[in-house]
Amino acid sequence: MDNTVISSTLEDYLEAIAALVEINGHAHTKDIAERLNVSMSTVSSALQTLSSRSLITYQPHMPVKLT
Repeated sequence: MDNTVISSTLEDYLEAIAALVEINGHAHTKDIAERLNVSMSTVSSALQTLSSRSLITYQPHMPVKLT
């Protein structure tokens, strides 16, 4: 799979993370879930995908960081 192509859904996650970091200085799974109106498990799955593509740094229970 080409890691440079991402779905519009994953792009929404990246945009939400960037916005939350700008507003709050950090982005937690709960904040992302609330912003996108999805469950925390859905967010965790998306974050794992983004992390595997080296687009974010993600560890459970820690703020998400864009790379």
